[in-house]
Amino acid sequence: MAASPPRNPFVIGRLATGVALADRSAEVARLEQALTDVDRRLVYYGDRRMGKSSAVEEAAVRARKRGRVVAVADLNVATGSDDAARRVLDAVYREIGAGWRASLERVASAVKATVSWTMTPHGLPDFSFSVSMADAATSPTLLPQTLDALDKELSSRRRVVGLAIDEFQRLFRWGGDDSGWALKHAIERHTHIAYALTGSSRTLIGEFLKDRTRGLWKAVDALEFGPIPDAEFVHWMRARAKATGVTLEVEPACAMLRVAGPRTRDVVQLARQVWDMATSMRKPVTVATVASAFDALVAEQAPLHDRLWQQLPRTQQRALMVLAGVPGVAITASDTLERFELGAKSTVARSLELLTKDEVLHRREQGEYVFEDPYYRRWVQLYAVPDLGVPVPGADPGGA
Repeated sequence: MAASPPRNPFVIGRLATGVALADRSAEVARLEQALTDVDRRLVYYGDRRMGKSSAVEEAAVRARKRGRVVAVADLNVATGSDDAARRVLDAVYREIGAGWRASLERVASAVKATVSWTMTPHGLPDFSFSVSMADAATSPTLLPQTLDALDKELSSRRRVVGLAIDEFQRLFRWGGDDSGWALKHAIERHTHIAYALTGSSRTLIGEFLKDRTRGLWKAVDALEFGPIPDAEFVHWMRARAKATGVTLEVEPACAMLRVAGPRTRDVVQLARQVWDMATSMRKPVTVATVASAFDALVAEQAPLHDRLWQQLPRTQQRALMVLAGVPGVAITASDTLERFELGAKSTVARSLELLTKDEVLHRREQGEYVFEDPYYRRWVQLYAVPDLGVPVPGADPGGA
């Protein structure tokens, strides 16, 4: 029987664990420690697409192998405080199992909620969680009260659970500053839940951690989840490629970081495309391969980027065109405003503020504005920058 062809070692579209997880050994170890020690409260936060969710999942997998109960609740698409509470209880229920049904009903009763049970098509019990209070979706105390009841139930059963709450900062959107205080008072009391809270709204979470008037100030250990060091990332990509018979030299690996970095997912997405091209053409990976793969991904995502573009007002479109088409531009300088007909400085400043709020742009500490998504930046270069009357920048990673 012929051997099966190697699978692409660069995983996107699902959580990466094991060798598929780009090197995050220190972060995973810290998260595992937090999820197995009830005396610790850890907040891990950073920009999107850095690999936080995958690191949490890997930490949970490792802790479970050691016999610990670890639940991971994702609030990324939660619709309100009541839905967040349901997701936390669902995550715990799935880890503890059917014997937890009565306990879950007692927890729900403690917050004046009702639980209705149904059977899934696979014959497994599932539940809905309904809260009678009128402001359940925006209540700053509903989830903390649910956690209180959960800790009490765990204590009565002499159980300990590690609980990771991903995108926990969404609580602040629903309940404001009061959510921070309510969460602080809850987790400080708990003796049977070990917490790891992760989130991607770096600025918002930073404010709650560093401002003494906010609830989380000095209530938790806090670590910022930053980019993987270049040398480690390059070594990881080369090792993953080599394991599948593809030679990836240092120069093109570094090129991938320059053109798609610093966010982990963006680089891994490019590495996946490069690997596909290298195996189909059976040619060595070069910097030119990286540039071709990058533009191929931009073309693949063009319909999405076009829709995003059409939703923007002209003032924001114009600002993005200048940022994408003129490297290192001082966008609010008088000569820039005049040359590209951007309008008043206050108008441009407001456009940049809104684009940053909507996570289209990111403002670095030095005040420089950069695109959150390198593929969107390239799309703007290819399809919008020509209207500025400046040369379209190339896909050369060395100039990205």
